[in-house]
Amino acid sequence: MTRFAMTAPFAATAFLAASCQLVAPTIVASPSPSAGPVSPSPTASPAARPSGSPSGSPTPMRTPDAQQVDVCGDITESDFPVTATAATASAPALTTKHTENRVTLATVGSAKGGFVKFNSDKEGPWDIFLTRNVAFKLITATGSVVTPSASASSFPDCAALAAKYTVDLKLGVHYIELGPTSESEVSIVTESGEED
Repeated sequence: MTRFAMTAPFAATAFLAASCQLVAPTIVASPSPSAGPVSPSPTASPAARPSGSPSGSPTPMRTPDAQQVDVCGDITESDFPVTATAATASAPALTTKHTENRVTLATVGSAKGGFVKFNSDKEGPWDIFLTRNVAFKLITATGSVVTPSASASSFPDCAALAAKYTVDLKLGVHYIELGPTSESEVSIVTESGEED
């Protein structure tokens, strides 16, 4: 056998093997079925994003104070002028019928002040409103001081008011002493606690 005859089969086999390597397809690994579907990240969920809607219940509207509204109406719709005096003997009487008593204060020493008369026609609690922050004192006809059972200085439903005093009175004449103050005028509105 010649040298060519012996090497020909070997060369053919080598060539065939090289050809198979050149055309062999590339195998791409695919996801394993056991791995299951890929879940989205929790942060990508629309439910995780702020909705932007307001939280909590709306604040309920405050109910206006009926007495303050009523007294403000008295101040707007009425005007009963009186002039305070330096002594109780000549003090003018206030009206107690839902009326603004516009009091012009007297000169007492180097300040303003004076007395006005208040006739309690109902026994029990009374509310006395002032439109200025002036010193206030209530005394009986015999000179005894009546101490207020309550007072207030905030009036969100009537900007005209500055002070309120609640006093328990007997029937009869009382005197309101105002001042000393630098104010020259103050309005007074009185209301019985038994009024409807």
